[in-house]
Amino acid sequence: MTVTAAMNLLEQALEAYSAHRLDTARERCQKFLKDQPRHAQAWHLLAVIELAHGDPDAALRAANKAAGLGPRHAEFFHTLGLVHKALGQSDAAIGAYRKAIELNPELAPSLNNLGNLLRESGGHGEAVVLLRRAVALCPSLTEAHNNLASSLRQLGQHEQALHHYREALRADPDNPVARENLAGAFAELAQRHLDRGAAAKALEAAAEALRVAPDHVPALIAVGNALVRVGRPTEAVRVFERGIELDARHAGVHVGMGNALHALGRIEEAAQSVTRALEIDPTLTIAHNNLGNLHAARGDMSQAEACYRRALELDSHFCDALNNLAGVLVELDRRSDAIGVYRRLLELNPHQPDAHSNLIFNLDLDPDTTADQQLREKLRWDEVHAQPLSRLHKPFDNNRNPDRPLRVGYVSADFRKHSAAAAFGPVVLNHNRENIQTFLYSNAATRDRMTERFESAGVFRKIVGHDDARVSELIRGDGIDILVDLSGHSAFNRLTLFALKPAPVQVTAWGLAVGTGLSAMDYLFTDASMVPEGEEHLVRETPWRLPCVLAFEPPCDAPEPRAKPDGDAVVFGCMNRFSKVTTPMLRLWASLLRRVPKSRLLLKAVSLNDEVSRRRVTGVMREEGVDPARIELLGGTTHVEHLATFNRIDVLLDPFPQTGGVSLLEGLWMGTPSVTLRGGTLPSRAGSALLAQAGLPHCVAHNTDGYVQIAATLANDRHTLANLKTQLRDRLLNAPVCDRVGYVNAVESAYRQMWRKWLDGS
Repeated sequence: MTVTAAMNLLEQALEAYSAHRLDTARERCQKFLKDQPRHAQAWHLLAVIELAHGDPDAALRAANKAAGLGPRHAEFFHTLGLVHKALGQSDAAIGAYRKAIELNPELAPSLNNLGNLLRESGGHGEAVVLLRRAVALCPSLTEAHNNLASSLRQLGQHEQALHHYREALRADPDNPVARENLAGAFAELAQRHLDRGAAAKALEAAAEALRVAPDHVPALIAVGNALVRVGRPTEAVRVFERGIELDARHAGVHVGMGNALHALGRIEEAAQSVTRALEIDPTLTIAHNNLGNLHAARGDMSQAEACYRRALELDSHFCDALNNLAGVLVELDRRSDAIGVYRRLLELNPHQPDAHSNLIFNLDLDPDTTADQQLREKLRWDEVHAQPLSRLHKPFDNNRNPDRPLRVGYVSADFRKHSAAAAFGPVVLNHNRENIQTFLYSNAATRDRMTERFESAGVFRKIVGHDDARVSELIRGDGIDILVDLSGHSAFNRLTLFALKPAPVQVTAWGLAVGTGLSAMDYLFTDASMVPEGEEHLVRETPWRLPCVLAFEPPCDAPEPRAKPDGDAVVFGCMNRFSKVTTPMLRLWASLLRRVPKSRLLLKAVSLNDEVSRRRVTGVMREEGVDPARIELLGGTTHVEHLATFNRIDVLLDPFPQTGGVSLLEGLWMGTPSVTLRGGTLPSRAGSALLAQAGLPHCVAHNTDGYVQIAATLANDRHTLANLKTQLRDRLLNAPVCDRVGYVNAVESAYRQMWRKWLDGS
């Protein structure tokens, strides 16, 4: 064959390949190589054709032949890399691409392919270097932008990743992979914001994902989850409905729907959604965790425990499940186990302030933890979570006029129907607006009629889902002079916000008035009974003593106190949160029942919907020689029904070491006296402080024998009980605890003095 004829064959092979006529291209190329077997370019072309034809083995033979014939061309090794990659030979492919780049450092496709292989094997650092070179050489190379963005995501450089995903889409606007990746990156960014508590930022990122790809299911999930976190569950339901329309087999959509329905209080529907998620994917840890949350909401703590433990079987480092498991163990009176779980959680993630707060909250409930130990743990919280933020403190430019109206901000998750709201509501809702300009910063995702009252008290701002830095700037922008924490270490607190010191003066008060341990918290509102003179060492804050530890707004829906008929058996009762009712407490109450023959015990709490909790009570009583028939166990009810239950009780038994607060006052309002045990820790003193307000100091015991003696004496004095039933309400009305005007005046005077001290630099 003449040279001209041979070259015609090669040209025909190229034309056929370009026209995707692969059989013809292969036949012409093979025919050419029979005549010209040492033509490296022809062997290279055959390798390309065989690869396109789907025969990588034949392609490898041809590519090796081309590479073995001189001179060496970068394109030959690039094709060899493609062939090795098609055969799953990643190491060989990497070697081939490195040779191609050695021969031609500006060969963008080889830079891209090598970077992608390194990315897939976890070598993101080198991959980023190579891929940056590829996009610099060829800005229109969509695949390189995608690969670079993926590596940047793995390295935590999310803003740069988003930039290159956008560049990929700009280079090829119709590329579905580029669009999917950009939407996915925004959805992932949204989840990262959610994990850090910044739900508002998450919502912005998720919305951007949907603008890129309106039907991207992970983006829909991210939007829905963020809407739940910022307190918009109704909108979230609609988003998840759209997700289910698009992909009913996506378990994450059903998990999200369960979250939204849970937030709306539609517990049974929520459980159905989460169960559907588990039918699709039985190994989905978040679904097991969330199903546990729903069981807990129904008061079925034993089922909740089983769900959390299943989640932890699947992922022993799942922090949310550990946190929730500990909470359920507390309700099941396994507090020492719960404290162990909290400590395990903090070993896994020492920088989780909410879990650390939960540990502190439960140490306050632990009878074996001393006041010094409680304070030390709070100081540890401050050291780990708060003090590192002190470098972010900024100077204040507040108006320094000592006599102007003060701007006071209140931070709480409980501006709603909640016992804490009953403790701080009398102050927050009744400031003299000529003296105090009230700002309320709500960290609650839910809203009810009580929220409406708080919204009318002043400037009301929702901060749920907003990160601390953003809220801190908001508070500074509002010019707040005194910022008041109403949560302490209870659920959904924002103590890390207070660590940023967004206001000149900071106070913790009422909601959980036992001190926070924060160096950035200046004062603790308390009274002389909770923190007597000489015991200031129990708290880190400076104690500021008010006429009473809290003010009480009597419930407007309370029925009238009603004395029981003379012949009825004496009924002791406790209607506090059941996590306060420990097994030693039950044994003490059993000794009281033995001391007072024919008496009965009524216990009421949401957790008593749980059969395991009910069996715990009856089992302890049986062990102590008390017939379980003498015990009545009631679950959760409406608030009106709850208050009416006090009329069935003669003597309330205050739990310890954490006593009742608002619950004790509600009992007194219903004419039911309470017996309390005053201890050495702040949580054990609220009951004695409030009984002193009602003129019942003789109902305060200082040891367990005294507790039983006082309760038995009261139970046997039916005349006194009858008088108290009719007198206690008036006693409360005439006590400082119900003197709303006097109490608010005392608080406002305290604020003014605090402000002047700050102006004086003291």
